Amino acid sequence: MGNKKRTIWRKNPNGLIISLIILSLFTLYLGQDIFTDNLKLNILTQEIIANCDNSQQMTIAINKWVNKNIPVNPSIKLPNIFKTPTFILKHGGVCGSFAKVSAVLMRKTGIPARLLYLYKNGSVIHVVTEAYIDKKWCVFDPLYGYIFFKHDSVLASAEELRDNPEILFSTVDTTIYPLEYTYSDARRTNWQKFHLEKLYRFLKKRVGSKADYISVNVLLLRPKITFFDFLLIIDLFLLISLLKIRKCESVD
Repeated sequence: MGNKKRTIWRKNPNGLIISLIILSLFTLYLGQDIFTDNLKLNILTQEIIANCDNSQQMTIAINKWVNKNIPVNPSIKLPNIFKTPTFILKHGGVCGSFAKVSAVLMRKTGIPARLLYLYKNGSVIHVVTEAYIDKKWCVFDPLYGYIFFKHDSVLASAEELRDNPEILFSTVDTTIYPLEYTYSDARRTNWQKFHLEKLYRFLKKRVGSKADYISVNVLLLRPKITFFDFLLIIDLFLLISLLKIRKCESVD
């Protein structure tokens, strides 16, 4: 099969050259777009955390800013992979979009952050943000603007909210906050979105609760960058193929 492909490309190297040029131009365009987005997000992040002195203050400031400045817009039907942070900042979204922007801005400060999915009866019902502060993952709910404290100024983790639901319900306004949004089944990957429920069940049997800490969605916090990296790999593959063809022609 490999020899057949090389024969086709050797017979029509111009097609390979054109493909490489078109793909490279698109990759450059996407790279420029990513650079512009990064610049906007970097400036925004610095504005939000301007008066913060530590990681906890930064994450709280970001959570509050996202809650106050991003419009709730459940009418957007685009797949999440196309909902980039800059798109969400402009058009809004629901819990997953709020959590994504919050996590991206937190990561811009150097604080590890990821999405946390709350499940009920095997389905995702809510999405929040986790940030790694003071040697543990702490929970933030940017859609509702909630910050959960275990006591005093100590932020609560998902496990602490699960084991101590009074922390959750003493923080939220139960007249507007759905009571089903508990942390009894919290996972770091939306396995349904990837149609990988069987894989999750397999991992659950093999590694137990550790399966709930596998975070695949973190790769899609910045979908443009993930796609850009994929395009670079294809560009490199086409370039190497072209060089091999030229080398074979010179030998012939």
